Amino acid sequence: MQKLVVTRHQALVAYLKEVGLVDEGVVVLSHVTEDDVAGRHVVGVLPLRLAALAASVTEVSLNLPQELRGTELSIEQVRQYAGKPASYVVRSKEADDKIQEEYCDLAALWLAAAPLVEGDPRWELSD
Repeated sequence: MQKLVVTRHQALVAYLKEVGLVDEGVVVLSHVTEDDVAGRHVVGVLPLRLAALAASVTEVSLNLPQELRGTELSIEQVRQYAGKPASYVVRSKEADDKIQEEYCDLAALWLAAAPLVEGDPRWELSD
């Protein structure tokens, strides 16, 4: 599955390549849509509603001093302030509820179709 980097910082992209988190040909976008991130491994920071659509999100936090926030960083600054990469899988409660409902439906279908054998808890119910 192809990775996608979401950042405005070119020095961060260079750093990600340097440490082996992404390849040379990685797609880099400064702003993304639902379609951009759906089912992909994203490196960057996303709103939760978009992170829930991604297969995973890897963040490299930058512990920047106040005076560097909002400025373009050099590769040396990224190296200095980059934290350890952390990967997350984010799911929405609504998606989990839907999966649970579908699982229960499938389990009910399987139980209805499965042959009844002696020792099966349903055996006592068949009398």
